[in-house]
Amino acid sequence: IEDFLRIPPVEDGRLVNTTGRISPQGIARQQFREDERGLCKIRRYNPDMLRPTTIAGYFEASTRLAKVVAAVSVLAFALLSTKSNTDDAAKVQADAVNVRETLTRMGATFIKVGQVLANRPDIVRADYMNELTKLQD
Repeated sequence: IEDFLRIPPVEDGRLVNTTGRISPQGIARQQFREDERGLCKIRRYNPDMLRPTTIAGYFEASTRLAKVVAAVSVLAFALLSTKSNTDDAAKVQADAVNVRETLTRMGATFIKVGQVLANRPDIVRADYMNELTKLQD
């Protein structure tokens, strides 16, 4: 256990492993430490892997952005065009169902937003909270 937990020697602010190799800087440093200690490889988040590199990639990213903007705009317009103090329970329930279905269609990130909003009575009406709690199932 002492070998596992020991900190490798440092030379000029850089780690040096037992073979005398100097560690790299930045994100590669953590990978260097894992290799030194014999830990399993973990696939890390790398924003460069997500960045579009071809015209098709840019088109795909633009298409997704357009879909998100359109869905959020339609939903916001529909909610803002109705009265916020609507007494018609059926209309409020229909709007709440529309919000939940829109968030579900838009994917996992938006489902997570709905789950968070379902627990925020200071932001969301109780009618909407009851519908958004269905996203937590």
